[in-house]
Amino acid sequence: MCRLWDGEVVTHHGRVDVEQATLYSQPETPPLIGAALSEETAAWLGE
Repeated sequence: MCRLWDGEVVTHHGRVDVEQATLYSQPETPPLIGAALSEETAAWLGE
């Protein structure tokens, strides 16, 4: 995702294969994404 937000065209082969992915519209600032395994972690990420 970081490479896509940087404007790159991305190809990836793994569990999911992606060929020449690109973002046609981008947010002004990339969103912050995090995984929460508990309510406490979710609250920390939400700050």
